[in-house]
Amino acid sequence: MANIIDYVRENTDSFSERALNRVDSLIFSWLAYVRYPEDSPVRTKEGQTLYETFGFGDLLGMVAPMHDPRQTEELLEAVAASPRFKDVIACLQGRGAAVLRDLLQAPRR
Repeated sequence: MANIIDYVRENTDSFSERALNRVDSLIFSWLAYVRYPEDSPVRTKEGQTLYETFGFGDLLGMVAPMHDPRQTEELLEAVAASPRFKDVIACLQGRGAAVLRDLLQAPRR
């Protein structure tokens, strides 16, 4: 594994198949720094899957202020396409904490 983008692309197990780990936590931490548009469903209690959030391009405005915008954009594209991450619900309030709690309680292998 060369970097976290490769990790996202290569690890296809669901969180129920392989529990949340340190690299997954790093990826979720990185997503906390993304600038979600004001009208994004991510800003609602219902939230939105990572696939719906990042899977349709036009990511530059979300990543422009970050240290390496191009690599961050590449990470978001990989997350949107990843069987492991794409169905995780992004939510800046309410339900998002419950999603992470469920992931943390996934069975360990």
